[in-house]
Amino acid sequence: MHIELLVLILSLAGTVSAAFFSYRDEKKRHRRVVQAIGAVSVSVVGLAGIELYFENQNISELKALAERSWNIVSASPIDHFEIEFLIADGLVEAGQFYKVLEQNSLQIKGLTLADTGSGTGQVQDTLFSLDDMLKPENLLKATRIGIGTATVEQNRWTDEVTDMHSFDCTASQPNVAQFAEQASNKLICSVTISVPVQKPITVADIGRLSKIVLSSPRSTPTIKCLGPCKKTYISVRAVTNYGPPHSLYSEAIELSPRSYLVSPNVIDGSTIQYALPGDALQKLAEQRFKDTYGYRDKEPFEFTLGLMVSIYQQLTTREVRGVILGEVWTTASSPSQEMLNSAVKASGTDLMQFHVREWCMFGGGETCWHVYAVMDTSVSAKPSSP
Repeated sequence: MHIELLVLILSLAGTVSAAFFSYRDEKKRHRRVVQAIGAVSVSVVGLAGIELYFENQNISELKALAERSWNIVSASPIDHFEIEFLIADGLVEAGQFYKVLEQNSLQIKGLTLADTGSGTGQVQDTLFSLDDMLKPENLLKATRIGIGTATVEQNRWTDEVTDMHSFDCTASQPNVAQFAEQASNKLICSVTISVPVQKPITVADIGRLSKIVLSSPRSTPTIKCLGPCKKTYISVRAVTNYGPPHSLYSEAIELSPRSYLVSPNVIDGSTIQYALPGDALQKLAEQRFKDTYGYRDKEPFEFTLGLMVSIYQQLTTREVRGVILGEVWTTASSPSQEMLNSAVKASGTDLMQFHVREWCMFGGGETCWHVYAVMDTSVSAKPSSP
């Protein structure tokens, strides 16, 4: 409910109550009740009006901040690309994961990642073969690997699982160490591969690209998958140096046309393609960046921008110092502390988990990565004196 509607309802309720009691009886005792109701209503409406003023001011500042942040991000150099495949509602054996993306490729026309030093001035297209990148021998080079957690319904007598109520994927860098060559039969739900950029390029340069094309076969291979396995996403993120490289707050721009198009726009024989020219993709990326700036759990947080919340935060917050142990990406909007600690292989009583940001750039926004950091507060984070 927006606060403007709340103010209207409170004002209407106070006015109707006062009019009703005044009409029913003019006795002194009831007149005092009417006066009390009127005073309370005026006070609440006054506070709501102040809250509305501060909220509108902060929302205006947020929009200006989103515009300013985009201008900074668009001028920032791209540090690396992240190629990611996510099955948000299922698990596949690590050794078979690449087969889900068999014959899938992403072509960026007009972009050369490596600085060849040839001096010819010719621009070579960049082609990512997604199934090759996710083969078992490349999993140990991954930036993050996701493992699944599920809430199931179980028969209390036979221990048989009768239903799966929810499924979440949790990815981290320490998960990569679990997948040696002998562990190719382990079940995973996501893989993220980083591709470095050697040739200087900024987000603004994306608008000058000829075309970005994601190609897939019309018939998908049959792979044994545990779960519904209907929410599958291919993400290609350009990660910028907006802030320290590889920091918790680095911004990223989604480049996969599949994230912006509802259906393929090119069908060529046995192949379907999601294709967008660079300028169109950059405009879509900019709009989504601004639309999702300042979101929490996929909902705009107007109520967290008012005066009351600001006062509450000032009275109830404190500064805590510690050492960041790791970063966790999870599709669970409210993950347990145990799950986050386990993802970074941390244990102890002085651990703290905090929400860093969200990544809701997948098509439709029905699935989000919630990024958390785990911090050890028992270790001083103060820099040592020289």
